[in-house]
Amino acid sequence: MRGTARTAILITCCDRPEALERSLPQILALQGPALVVDDSADPRSRERHRRLVEATRAEYLPIPGTRRGLAAALNVGLSVLLADPEIEWVSYFQDDVDVDSVLLEVMAEVSHPEDAPLVTGHDAAEHEAVSTRSTPGGILYRTKRSCRATHLHAHRNYWLAVMPLPTRRLGAPCLEAERPGPGSWSDVDWWIATCSRRAESQAARAAPEGHVRVVPGLVRTFFHRAEDSLWGNNQPCGADPELSRKAIVRWLSARGGRPGDL
Repeated sequence: MRGTARTAILITCCDRPEALERSLPQILALQGPALVVDDSADPRSRERHRRLVEATRAEYLPIPGTRRGLAAALNVGLSVLLADPEIEWVSYFQDDVDVDSVLLEVMAEVSHPEDAPLVTGHDAAEHEAVSTRSTPGGILYRTKRSCRATHLHAHRNYWLAVMPLPTRRLGAPCLEAERPGPGSWSDVDWWIATCSRRAESQAARAAPEGHVRVVPGLVRTFFHRAEDSLWGNNQPCGADPELSRKAIVRWLSARGGRPGDL
């Protein structure tokens, strides 16, 4: 895949065609080359995913055989995208998200290859904020030590530092599969943001007090109920708030725009 922009888009999907049907047009409204990696177990899901993607500008890449899990899907997708030396950033999305159309523009303002190599537009309440700050341009963001993998926007050097992502819980039950298989579940967000030794060293150099920069309200998940979980996650989880652009009004005003332009 040859990119035409410094930022590429990666989406993973897994046996939820109705989710991809909703999220894909929103994500592809962003600029940059896009790749959808399909780790579905059901051939019917794969076919629906393929048709959805092939009707767009994105490229479709199914993982063959038994479901290998999110870590494997990310490893495959990141390897394909980062093989292009012109790609500096990869913005990763799960398939159950609503996305603000200015996301990548804001991510570019908040991120930095060394000082802020990992940023996100999704604010997960269970991950506690360390501080609230703003960029010179006026974008408010929170610093955290961890985050969900709902959306991750990272510099190529950060991605390369944490790859390959391990599948740490082989054979965990998956509700959508006929039977559990290797790689059914893994804590990729935990590994990417906090636990990889290489991630820890990158984070320490970037900002030891909280290396993940979070701009709230730019990405939300629409599958938040326990029954929506592919893995039988019964932990209480409230709905994400609607997308909100309050965090970037100051930034837009500083650039001569108005909130109504958002």
